Parts: sequence; C-alpha cells; structure tokens
Amino acid sequence: MSSFDDKVALTIEGMDSKARGIARMDGYVVFVPGALVGETVMAKFVERRKHYGIAVIESILKSSDYRVPPKCKYYEACGGCDLQHASYDHQLHIKNELVVEAIGRIGKWPDFDVEPTLPSPQVWRYRNKAIFQARYQGGRKKLGYFAKGTHEVVEIDDCPILDPLLNDIYRLAKCAIEDSDITFYDEHRGKGLVRNVVVRSSLSSQKALMALVLSRKPYPTELNGLKRISAQLVDDKPFNLQGILLNINASGGNFVWGPSTLLLAGDDSLQERLGAFELCYGI
Repeated sequence: MSSFDDKVALTIEGMDSKARGIARMDGYVVFVPGALVGETVMAKFVERRKHYGIAVIESILKSSDYRVPPKCKYYEACGGCDLQHASYDHQLHIKNELVVEAIGRIGKWPDFDVEPTLPSPQVWRYRNKAIFQARYQGGRKKLGYFAKGTHEVVEIDDCPILDPLLNDIYRLAKCAIEDSDITFYDEHRGKGLVRNVVVRSSLSSQKALMALVLSRKPYPTELNGLKRISAQLVDDKPFNLQGILLNINASGGNFVWGPSTLLLAGDDSLQERLGAFELCYGI
C-alpha cells in the first residue's frame, strides 16, 4: 500500500452519509470529500487509520457527468453544505441510495421498497434556519460558518440556500454586533461572550427570530449593550425581525443551546402556514 504522503489514483464506487466519495485500495476504504460516483481522482491522504483513510482531491482525472460548478462562491471553504458540486437530480439520487443503504445493509431488512426522493419546488433560498459561529480569530471578531472539518470561521455575505430574509438579517446583525463593544468567543482562551447567532424565519409570513448564544451570564453593562442592540435591530422594520432572545451555554463542546433563555426584545415566537395547518414555534 502507498505511504501516507503519496498521491494515489482512486476510483469512486459509492457515497457515504457525509457526502464523501468511497474508494477502495486492496479492500482498504478511503473516503474522499467532494468526489462523485464514477469519478477517478488523484488524491492525497490527510488521515489514515486501521480500517479507513481520508484523502483530499488533488486533481480529477475522470469527471462525472453529474458534476456541476457550485453556485456558492464560499462552497469550497465553507462547511454549511456538501453537495453543490452535484446536479440537483443527482443529489436526489444520492439521498435515495443512502436510504436504501441504511435500511438494507445497515438495518439488514430483507424486503423493502424505497420511493424516489421527491424534488423540492424551490431548489435555492429554501432553508429557514441558520446557526452562525461567533469567534475571535486572527485578532478580530468573525461571524459565519465553520470551514469544513475545522473551527475556523468563514465569513460570508450571502448564502444561496438561505431564505433571503435571513441573509439580510445576518448582514444587519453582523455589522451591529461587530461594531459594538460586545466580545466574541475565543476558543483557545475560553473567553469572550457571544458564541453563536441563530436565526429562523417563517417562509409564509416572512418574519424572523434571532437568538444570541452566550458563553456565560453577561455582566450588567454587557446585558444593557445587548438589549440596546436588540431593540435597534427589532425596530428596523423593513427586516421583519420579530424578536431577539438570549441563551446562555457555559458548557464545552459543540452543542449550541444551554438551559437558560430570556427575551431581549420583541416577541419570542413565529407563525408558519403549512397547507391547512397554522404552526406556532420559537427559535
């Protein structure tokens, strides 16, 4: 078998649930992010374990007919989504195959039928929730998504899978918070106040909520600053931001929410219509 640093030619035979291509070298499984079934790629190992390895694409020797240019300019760096390099029809096929794999090979069900994956009438601008990472990195505050496989924040100005209202609110909140005295979380030092900014919209009413997730209970001056910023954002009527909540998560790890939540400004719920149903929910 090739050494860890060698480049190897791999033929992609399948896809896993993380949208990584699957190749095999004499029975040894190699996961290749960004590769599609049927492709042959020149890849380099970045991780090797006893039963599997991970390799990154150096070049594509044979491209899939289903490969398309990603619509998002941040796609290669950002960890927000995984399949923009595949056509939408092929994405549906991949998801169907993953269900078949989960039920048949992993679940070991002997007889079953899986209906084709139904396409969405709205391929872009459909997602009504986003969790942005607030970090102090490189000597400044950064708000965005984590880069793939890291905790390095990728700042964006527009996410093509998000409801446009959430993109507007993200840009509004980014400017307001970054220009304030409110600190962002520094993972290396375990200091800084804001860890996450969570936004959710109602697609039918085109209204939204926001939550600021903090690393600790804010000091009185910090709380007053957060209330002031929140009131200004909610009062900016064209953005339809209905309310801003504060959540405190002092624990370690990647779980977003803590046990304590309070309302900073506006309302704490949204109304959504789904067919004949009227739904009421929070952030």
